[in-house]
Amino acid sequence: GKTLTAGGTCNFIVGVKNGLANGTTGEYGYMNSSNDNTGGWSSCARRTWCNSIFYNALPSTLKGIFKQFSNTSGVGGGASSGLQTTNDYFALPAEKEIFGARTYAQTDEAAALTQFTYYETSSNRIKHCGNSGSANGWWERSPNSGSSSYFCRVDSGGSAVCNGANASSLLAPFGCI
Repeated sequence: GKTLTAGGTCNFIVGVKNGLANGTTGEYGYMNSSNDNTGGWSSCARRTWCNSIFYNALPSTLKGIFKQFSNTSGVGGGASSGLQTTNDYFALPAEKEIFGARTYAQTDEAAALTQFTYYETSSNRIKHCGNSGSANGWWERSPNSGSSSYFCRVDSGGSAVCNGANASSLLAPFGCI
């Protein structure tokens, strides 16, 4: 369901099975340092991190296989509707891409997206801190509809929840090849 920026369709979506870890501790992060979701995914610090720090940490032999893709998400800032498109190398999944339905995200965002096959199995929505750590909550790119400070996330049990943009949660980005 992702369109490549250079044209064509994404052949495979590649994501991390568990939350990123640094040894035995998680690679946690906030969506924004302030408790604000204005601008949604397009303007958040976590998008910058995904497309710069995370992308640049890849070995040069892998960078070339990941393609920039168009990404749809809600606008945030307390809006209950409004879409934006970004071009990303890596992103966090949206609520609909994980759960197949809308709980907290903007209705129009959910209508524009489809569920990733991997997340059709509910146990795949639970992310651990690395391969051996405990289950933890992890961020989505969807701003919470009607809230100017919350983004959607997945809790440690794999359910849909929201949290303030300045809270810390696991990170599990995906990219297209």
